[in-house]
Amino acid sequence: VQQADTIGQDLHRAELIQRALLPYSVPALQGFAVDTIYRPSHNVGGDLYDVVRLDDDHLVVYIADAAGHGVSAAMLAVLFKHRIPLTAGQPPRPTPPAEALREVNRHLIKECSRPGLFVTAAYCLLNTTSGEATVASAGHPPLLLQRADGSIEHIHHTGPALGLNGQAEFAQIRVQFRNGDRLLMYTDGLYDGRVVHDALTTGPFGPILADEGLGSQSLLHALYDAAARQRNHAPQNDDITMLLLTTRAVGSTLDNGGPEAEPSARQVETAATPHVRMGSGTSGTAVP
Repeated sequence: VQQADTIGQDLHRAELIQRALLPYSVPALQGFAVDTIYRPSHNVGGDLYDVVRLDDDHLVVYIADAAGHGVSAAMLAVLFKHRIPLTAGQPPRPTPPAEALREVNRHLIKECSRPGLFVTAAYCLLNTTSGEATVASAGHPPLLLQRADGSIEHIHHTGPALGLNGQAEFAQIRVQFRNGDRLLMYTDGLYDGRVVHDALTTGPFGPILADEGLGSQSLLHALYDAAARQRNHAPQNDDITMLLLTTRAVGSTLDNGGPEAEPSARQVETAATPHVRMGSGTSGTAVP
């Protein structure tokens, strides 16, 4: 029992560390906004996303889903984050999405090529001045580009999942954003991993996407709630992450959720438990 308690506390702390790798704010964007929802199915998970302003004109948004669940998937997602090159050259210039995916694929093949270890990802490089975006996708579910008139364009993957083929190549798709357009990126946990073509537009998610009265965060939460209804409110079997890039000049909201309270069983420190006290004077925080 004590060992199980220790493992539970370690997983909780690992969750805190993993969430710290997610962005917690979005820089001011001219004419664009980014909204997200991140919900792992366990303490730690294989989903990951990021929003990075590279310079005055360029923004990168990406979403990734490492195969599996739990610690191994989380570590693979962290490796992806630390290997993907957002810029290259001197002076640094934005890395084209296809090149970024090709490079991280090379690292994954070199460093941890094993059966069952792979990552799907979608990478978008946006010129916030011109509104032109370049997208590449590695085995990831289709991105949904919803135009201002309500029509939806599917951006399918442009290459295989990462970590499977050292010779993989990735194509790029160019998209011109216009006023009122929005791009939805998501992981397959949203529809419980079912292989369904156009899964988000043909089922119960369709009316939600068509509801023009929903703001960005309201839309994401409505999709998340619909996913829960689809599985009859059973616990999630997979991580769920959504990222919505919108052409509008209002603030962004990153909803990374929050970890559950740390397991309370056997948390009373004994006199033999070493700790460091941080702070000044007589106040501070004990850190085991």
